[in-house]
Amino acid sequence: MRVLAFALPDPDYEYLLSLLDPPERDRVVRFRLPEDRLRSLVGRLALWWYLLVEGHISGDTRPTFGRKARGKPTLSTPVLSPPLDFNNSHEGPFVLLGVARGVTAELGVDVMLPPLDPVELQDSLDLQLTSMEKHHLAIPLPPASGLRGLPPSGLLRRGIPKPLVTEWGLGWNGSKSSSDIWERFGRCMSTEGR
Repeated sequence: MRVLAFALPDPDYEYLLSLLDPPERDRVVRFRLPEDRLRSLVGRLALWWYLLVEGHISGDTRPTFGRKARGKPTLSTPVLSPPLDFNNSHEGPFVLLGVARGVTAELGVDVMLPPLDPVELQDSLDLQLTSMEKHHLAIPLPPASGLRGLPPSGLLRRGIPKPLVTEWGLGWNGSKSSSDIWERFGRCMSTEGR
C-alpha cells in the first residue's frame, strides 16, 4: 500500500489536464469546485503513475483505456500478462486506486467519508452490516464513541471484501463471500475497536 499527499500548482494542473484525451478532460472539468476537479484528475492519472513506477510504461508512453459493458474503465494498452484490473474512487480529501493482477481479476474500491454525527454513524452501520458482520465486530458503539468503531468496520466491510473475494475465486455475491471473509479476518480485530 502506498499513501501519498499531493498538491498541484495551477500550471502543473493545466499541464496534467492536457495529458488526458478530450472526453476524459471533459469529465474532470465538469466538477464545479477546484478541489473536486483536482481529485478527479489525480484519480484519472493514478493508474498512469502506477504503470510508470512499476515499469510497465516509459515516461513518453500513454496508456489507453476502454470501457466494459457497464462503463467501468479498463486498460487497453499496454497489454499486460497477467492482465491488470483497476478501479478508483475519490471523496472529500481522498483518492483511492486499487489494482489487481490476474486472468480473472476484478476489483472495485470505494472511499466514503463517515458521517460526523455518532448517532447517524451508528444507524448507518446498523443498516449496512449483516447480522454475521455485527456479531464478528462485537464492538459496542455508544453514541459518544460511535466514530471510534468505524475504522475497523470500514476496513473489513469496504477494504477487504472487494480485493480479496476475487483472489479467492468466490465472486461478489453477498453472503458467501462476506461469510468467508469474516471467518478469515473478522476475528483478527480487537473487540476494543483498535
